Parts: sequence; structure tokens; C-alpha cells
Amino acid sequence: MTAKKGRFSLAGITTGTGAKPPALGKVALRNMDREKTYRIFIAHGANIEGAQELRRYILSRHTRVHSCHITEAGPALGVHLGPGGLVLGFVPQPEQLN
Repeated sequence: MTAKKGRFSLAGITTGTGAKPPALGKVALRNMDREKTYRIFIAHGANIEGAQELRRYILSRHTRVHSCHITEAGPALGVHLGPGGLVLGFVPQPEQLN
């Protein structure tokens, strides 16, 4: 699943215990411009290992990442993700938005 609205891109969501970090990472990388620097956000539903694997996957394949943050999904998102789910979003560095 990929959605683009304005300047923020949602790379995808994987729900439940079937979340596959490399598959989600591939979707993200296909939608990221290699010439831009990004801030990346990963949220997880009780799946810190999957979030860390996804972070390593992205950082090893895209050299222009300003920061990559991992956080627990909040209750509203977590209820839709289910245990083990992952969400990855990215936004270009502010100076590259012009």
C-alpha cells in the first residue's frame, strides 16, 4: 500500500504477526528519490525487532537519510495494526521541499 498526500509519503503498512520488514522496506525505497535526503518514521505494534530490522534495511540501502525514528504505534493505529504490525513513513528534509 502506498499513499502520497502533499509532501508526506506513507510507504506502507503491514499488519499483524505476518509483517515482513524487507518487503515493506522495498516498497519504501521504490518511492524514495535517491537524490533526496529523508526523515523516516517507523511505528510498530509490539514488534521492536521488526522495526529495528526495517530500520537497518532502509539505512543499508539509502545513503541519504537524515534521521530514522522508531516509536510504538499509539492505541488508535495499534488497534488497526494488531500485534506485530509495522508502519513506515518518510518526508524529505525541509530544505528539499522547495
